Amino acid sequence: MDFGQILGSLIGGKMGGGGGGGAGGNILGDLLGSALGGGGQRHAPAGSGMAPGAGRSSGGLQDMLRDAYGQYQKRPGIPGECSDPSHAGVATGGSELNDARAQLYIRSMIQATKADGRLDEQEKQAIMGRLGQVTQEEVNFVQAELNRDVSVRDFAWSVPLGEEQNVYTMALMAIRLDENSEAQYLGELAHGLRLQPSVCNQIHRQYNAPTIFK
Repeated sequence: MDFGQILGSLIGGKMGGGGGGGAGGNILGDLLGSALGGGGQRHAPAGSGMAPGAGRSSGGLQDMLRDAYGQYQKRPGIPGECSDPSHAGVATGGSELNDARAQLYIRSMIQATKADGRLDEQEKQAIMGRLGQVTQEEVNFVQAELNRDVSVRDFAWSVPLGEEQNVYTMALMAIRLDENSEAQYLGELAHGLRLQPSVCNQIHRQYNAPTIFK
């Protein structure tokens, strides 16, 4: 099973219109830079209060997501995508994206999309339709994640040390953050990940998303 390409398909879906506004579009613009016509990653300014290593974490995430999106673009059967990642300004290779990390980020995105409680069958099919030519195993994995009950605590406790900020960023990317239920989900996720409110707010500011923590 190619978790990197599955992750790329979710990113591709956001670029194809699912993340055209709100937090998701802003974050993708920064993380993927020219692929969205954006200006690249915004690093935290000196003295901003961001936790040590936060900027480096985001840089590593940028590389991994660009690589995943490049893998996705090369997959046969992708509707409306160019076959050469370089045409979209996506540099591939050199990242540390492995199956375990890709699977973790996929789960973070899918769990967050269900935060408003309105992920209906049509939306599920739209997500499945972005996968291109996939194996039955990959179909089963994505469907299982879409149907999995949201348990913020259990998911947060499963996150390996050092991935907390990346996982939070992926969740923020997946939603528009225009409803209280989504803000509540992020609050519960941050609590489960033991991220300080100041760190979460800095992540939001870094990617031009509304801050929600006091």
